[in-house]
Amino acid sequence: MKKNIFIFLLLCINLQLYSQSQARGSAAIEKIIAPDYNLAKAKLDSCIKYDHSFYKIPECIEDFVEMYPDSAYGYYMKGLNYRSWDGEKAFDNLSMALEKDPTNASIYFERAKLIYNSKFSFAGGGKPLTDKMPIAISDFKKYGDFDKKNLIHSYEYLTSIYKDSGDFERSIDYAEKLIIVYKELSPDKVYIPYSIKADVYAAFEMYEKALEFYDKTIENDHSCLAYLKKAEFLFENQKFEEVLRTLPDRCLASIINSEYHFDTYDALYMKSRCLLETDGDLEIAKYYIKKKISYVNKISPDTYELEKYYRLSAIINYRLKNYIELLKDLDRLAVVYPEIRSDYNYRVWVLETKYSLEDYMGCLKEANELIPSYPNESELYKYKGLSLYFLNDNFGTIRAFDKAISISPEDGYLYRIRGLAKYNTNDKYKAHSDWSKAGEFGDYKSYELMKEYPLN
Repeated sequence: MKKNIFIFLLLCINLQLYSQSQARGSAAIEKIIAPDYNLAKAKLDSCIKYDHSFYKIPECIEDFVEMYPDSAYGYYMKGLNYRSWDGEKAFDNLSMALEKDPTNASIYFERAKLIYNSKFSFAGGGKPLTDKMPIAISDFKKYGDFDKKNLIHSYEYLTSIYKDSGDFERSIDYAEKLIIVYKELSPDKVYIPYSIKADVYAAFEMYEKALEFYDKTIENDHSCLAYLKKAEFLFENQKFEEVLRTLPDRCLASIINSEYHFDTYDALYMKSRCLLETDGDLEIAKYYIKKKISYVNKISPDTYELEKYYRLSAIINYRLKNYIELLKDLDRLAVVYPEIRSDYNYRVWVLETKYSLEDYMGCLKEANELIPSYPNESELYKYKGLSLYFLNDNFGTIRAFDKAISISPEDGYLYRIRGLAKYNTNDKYKAHSDWSKAGEFGDYKSYELMKEYPLN
């Protein structure tokens, strides 16, 4: 009986200890069973692996720092945990780690990356540390001094920092040093520094030199990435025909057929846009932009990028005279970019599309809604008059074109249509007067109307 009670009490104690370890990320247990420094480090790593706290440092890290206040490792791990949500605290802890161990290359590298990445909204806790960029430069250089292999990352970042700061000489100098290091340590990947050097020339608008090194990149690397980077550069410089010659079909097919539709360089959009700009096959252009829109809608249907894609799709459908699809594109565009509903040119595009679809009531409604805000736009009265004409309201047509002509008195087309409406009301002399006036302003079709509909 006593033996059973003893076993029961032992089980209770073990359960209590287990419960405490679960509640505090095993930190309490570490204090008891991990007095050895290396063992404590191992358990700390294990704790961090399973503790995915957000905006909170895991307690096991705090306990480690308390147990080993002279160790750089605890501050190092605190810095790494802070970096996603508090850049200043991440910097302070990594700096403290360096005070404890100024010979640790990894800490220099992580502190330098923290500063560099803080310029992006997703890093450094959203607070840029760009005032500390000189420290990052120094840290990257020190990191490279520890080991020759470190020079690759060191020179890559230094090239980028000087490029972003507008220092061409230093940027291109480190890009050239990077090529030398790659040729020595990793010659099969020399295309990487060639591409980086091309990016430097591109950033400083040195078109021919950039193109030279994008071509060198492709000579040493036939991957889609190399072709896509060159295509993006050409696209940014509006070399649309060259883009079409550069983009391999196999790369586009790979993007379309991949499970995640990975399209970092917006290749499908580039292909579609370049076909449009070069008067290429618009059906193919439509195919690629539809693929792009379909993919983006699956992963992020509210993204602002859809605005650009729907605009392009709308233009292509307009060129193809696919007015039903065009109107759908315009409706979808307004969904992802509601502000455009108040844009005059957008509203007129909707109006014109409804007119092309022979939706005269819809066109008339759009015109009537816009006229109070834009009373001096003759095209609104023109489309109002045209809609009324096809709705057999000749007198309404005449009044609308009267207003349009008062705004644009030298537009021959306006006189021609008003003349037709007058002729339909049996006012033949005034109709011929309008057609004669239209001809004087270059609308020669009106002379044919005068022959087709004589006064007698």
